[in-house]
Amino acid sequence: MSIDDKASTAYLRLGVLLSKSGDDAAARDAFKTAIRLDKGLTSAVPAKYRPAPTGRSSTPAGR
Repeated sequence: MSIDDKASTAYLRLGVLLSKSGDDAAARDAFKTAIRLDKGLTSAVPAKYRPAPTGRSSTPAGR
């Protein structure tokens, strides 16, 4: 079985619909799946639903 690479946009659209309906938890899950399938969609996800960046310290090395 193969994964349809267009499924990521379906999850993105689902997230938008769920967000508009007020179901933030389900919207967050849909957006998370969309990003997992296609990292390029991250910028299309509304900011409040984007995953927190895995932070590196902003302090320069050796300080």
